[in-house]
Amino acid sequence: METVFTTDAGYAGFLLVGFRKIPAAPTETQRVGTAVLKRTYDVQFTGVSTLNGTLTPAEDALPVFVQDQRDMEEQTGNLVMNGDFETVQDGHLVGWQAESGANIGQVEEPSSAGNHLMQVTGDPERRITQTISFPAPLGGHEFALLFTAWATAVTSVTAQLEVGGTTLCTINATLETTEKGHYIARGQWPASVAGTEMVVVLETADSAGPTVFYDDVTVFSLIRYEHDLAPFKPEGDVVVLDFVDVTGQCSLWVDGALRLRRTLGGDEFHMFGWASRSEGERGDQVGTFSDNPAAYPPEWPPSIPLKDPLVDDFDNRFYNGYDREALQEAGLSQLPYLGASDLIRIVRPGPSDDYAFRLGSETITAHYEFYSGTGPDRESYWQRRSVPVNLDTLVIEPEQNRCYTVWRGLWNYDDHPEDAYRRLVVTAT
Repeated sequence: METVFTTDAGYAGFLLVGFRKIPAAPTETQRVGTAVLKRTYDVQFTGVSTLNGTLTPAEDALPVFVQDQRDMEEQTGNLVMNGDFETVQDGHLVGWQAESGANIGQVEEPSSAGNHLMQVTGDPERRITQTISFPAPLGGHEFALLFTAWATAVTSVTAQLEVGGTTLCTINATLETTEKGHYIARGQWPASVAGTEMVVVLETADSAGPTVFYDDVTVFSLIRYEHDLAPFKPEGDVVVLDFVDVTGQCSLWVDGALRLRRTLGGDEFHMFGWASRSEGERGDQVGTFSDNPAAYPPEWPPSIPLKDPLVDDFDNRFYNGYDREALQEAGLSQLPYLGASDLIRIVRPGPSDDYAFRLGSETITAHYEFYSGTGPDRESYWQRRSVPVNLDTLVIEPEQNRCYTVWRGLWNYDDHPEDAYRRLVVTAT
């Protein structure tokens, strides 16, 4: 099928065919055609106030993301080698180096047979390091550092990431003796950082005597954007990236109505980030899959019975990425779709500046054209069907004064044979 999307500044479009549960019959699966239209904007303010923002279509528009976008492309999973300390070669922990005065070795965790730790002894505040190389400069990219640790006596250690003389994700951890402490920090390298080698730094105790144990040292490049290819979103999504330089209660309002609320504690990644697809309420909404993958093949053949690619208890809200806990804290059970010209306001605690702007006034329309099989297969004979469109996604990046919106329109794709479709047209006025 030919696709015609508006070419005005800031837009990008995509057509996909996917599956959802029929809202009126939630155990039945429906194959849908979905038109995705995305627009990227710069948020501009008059004067010093951040409460009067207006949107200008961005010249450098973001594309429709066909897969999740990590902050640093192609850097996936744990970037630390041997972060679980399970690999020893020639008596040395693979991947790790200890400076003079520090001693490291592998030991088995007493309470967890088969799980190994890095045991650290030596002079106070000595460094244990690992260098990670990247194909491009690290400036502007964000990472997270996390680990577990404890000690034979209460003590403190410092861990961080370094590029040249610049540090990131510094963790000043007070270690206990009775249980593992879990420590995490995230950060973004300044744009001026040109280095391509990042050093992971752990330390011995800050005083003579205590032995320190490290486990599960992890560095990862964060998923910044979820892909845009959800075939359907039954509710609206609002995501606020970064903007966590405060502690206390933050909230998001749409045209004066509270939509999201949460309390930042100082170790957050994003103010209202993407909900995990594998844990929590969203993880549960994927439904109960059989242990036998063959029971749910990803196909839709015209056979009887139909092979359903979605399990019976799949919940369409799985396609929504908003923070479920922030929705509940706001006292709501669902997040409505957004509307043209809605006023968006982010309220922050204390003297911190709030952030507000008004969405654009665009009207998006869509239709598809198909050949009914009667008469010549020419454009003048094609039939047309309108496609309802919803503004279902808003992603805000206040620290970059940028946002993007996504409109999504869908229809029952099996209303017509696949080879009958001729054209999809999506316009903006």
